[in-house]
Amino acid sequence: MRLDHFLHQHLPAFSRTRCQQLITSSCVTVNGASATKPSLLTQHHMVVTIAIPLPDMSTAPMYIRDIPDFKIAVVADHERFMIIDKPAGLVVHHAATTGSTPTLVDWIRAQLPHLVNENDPARPGIVHRLDKDTSGLMIIPKDAQAHATFGDLFKHKQIRKQYLALVEGHPAQEGAITYHITRHPTVRTRMTHSNFAGRDACTNNTVEKYFEHAALISCFPTTGRTHQIRVHCAAIKHPIVGDAVYGQASPLIARQALHAAGLSFSFEEQEFSFFQEPPEDFQQVITELSAQ
Repeated sequence: MRLDHFLHQHLPAFSRTRCQQLITSSCVTVNGASATKPSLLTQHHMVVTIAIPLPDMSTAPMYIRDIPDFKIAVVADHERFMIIDKPAGLVVHHAATTGSTPTLVDWIRAQLPHLVNENDPARPGIVHRLDKDTSGLMIIPKDAQAHATFGDLFKHKQIRKQYLALVEGHPAQEGAITYHITRHPTVRTRMTHSNFAGRDACTNNTVEKYFEHAALISCFPTTGRTHQIRVHCAAIKHPIVGDAVYGQASPLIARQALHAAGLSFSFEEQEFSFFQEPPEDFQQVITELSAQ
């Protein structure tokens, strides 16, 4: 087994990318000798030692005193995890394009500072994502073992997700969209659909209500590809209202009308189910469409 795969298997709270970074940063030794190649093949009786550096908190992007009101609602506060309602407009974690903009990670660092030392310091407590302008429910594990458990649940498609979306036009009452999703060939910040290229993806959808020129639908993705629901809705010619990337901007709402409304899963032999109504801007669009 490759060394990076070996580390990821034994440190499930760390992503494979994070394991590769540890190796290339000379934080890993094999039989006492520095190992800097992630592709090194491990063998029985090898002794692998890992020195995990603590992050330099003096260079952390943001402290709680500098952070404006995030308007994050804690829907549930379990001993091992939180369920939060992320507002639209909040970036989940820092990237090259976000600069010093406050992120959900900054909020997590303030609420659960011990996670910075337990998980990937760049993304503590992050086990799945929502786009910046998508609102809704997210799971925030409170410790490394919970992080690994939820990671496995997502990996094995054992977390059931429901999204609400307002789409243009009138899609079929029920359907399944199964286009593959791949990176756009020329615009690297976008994804696109394909019959064969890229990664398989599936979004089941049901219409909740038809309006004159739009519809409210429930989406149940069984995979978690980047921009999956937005790309799939656009692929069937029913883009999400307000999605300027995959459809067109709307005077009704200043973002894509997409909300992660439901999460259901089994954790430590107990069933959990959460549902959160869409925020005011989403509800306002429904009101205006109903009046037409």
